[in-house]
Amino acid sequence: MGENTRAKDKGEKRKNHQKNVNLQVVTAKWIEGYKIQIGFNDVSQQLVDFGPYLATHSHPYIDPYKELDQFKTFHIDRGNLVWGEDWDMIFPTWKLHRGYL
Repeated sequence: MGENTRAKDKGEKRKNHQKNVNLQVVTAKWIEGYKIQIGFNDVSQQLVDFGPYLATHSHPYIDPYKELDQFKTFHIDRGNLVWGEDWDMIFPTWKLHRGYL
């Protein structure tokens, strides 16, 4: 790998990191089950299924959101998709943007 390729790779990583730092959730709509359509400030959208994550993870803060009525209480706070007043459940925005948890 030549010097120019390494410099280009570092530049791309830096650019992608800068995009992720500024990435924010701007819309979120419950679709069905544990699926939420999420809109981002870069005008992209992603349908994220939280069901598999909730089925395989257990924590006192997360467990209440396994109940569908509780799951649907999500909201957007400072560009993040969160559950609970104290952000009981939150996921990195860049992961939501890529569509996986």
